[in-house]
Amino acid sequence: MNIKDNRSHSAAELKTQAEKKVRQKMIPPMEDLTALPPEKILQLFYDLEIHQIELEMQNNELRRSQEELQASQKRYFDLFDLAPVGIALSMKKD
Repeated sequence: MNIKDNRSHSAAELKTQAEKKVRQKMIPPMEDLTALPPEKILQLFYDLEIHQIELEMQNNELRRSQEELQASQKRYFDLFDLAPVGIALSMKKD
């Protein structure tokens, strides 16, 4: 199984867990939305928009962190793996 398969499996698993939580919260199924008062429907849409923005902000933060980690990894690769053998060996002993 490659990384892409793991991500799709993980995404499917997350979706299943999210659906389970929705059912536990007793949110009515989509076909029952017509039975809700308009104020409740508007509140649900508002909550959904807020949650979507929160997820986008978290995603941006994760991407920024990943970029920082990649830059750090490259810096340390350049420092250690491209260093002369004598320096690299003396640093590994410590």
